[in-house]
Amino acid sequence: MDRLIWESAGVLELDPGPYTLRKLLTMVRGKSLHAQGFVAQVLQLLANCHRDAKKKKEPFQHGDFMPKKRRRRDRRADEKALDRYLDSLPEK
Repeated sequence: MDRLIWESAGVLELDPGPYTLRKLLTMVRGKSLHAQGFVAQVLQLLANCHRDAKKKKEPFQHGDFMPKKRRRRDRRADEKALDRYLDSLPEK
């Protein structure tokens, strides 16, 4: 578990001391979505530059290149699985 905490803090470039693992993982997820937004903009620009207007009349949208969001129910299941995993770890 310590490794996961330090890896998450490394991705976020901050001291993990005042944060729980859940908060760190939530921040990592947010940073990942932010980065995916930039990648989606570049892909949208490239795709529209090379789009054949005769075959595809409508330009590509930003959302065409963003991963699909999971439904809320799936996210809760992930949190429960994380809780079970954290509870199963031996305490130091």
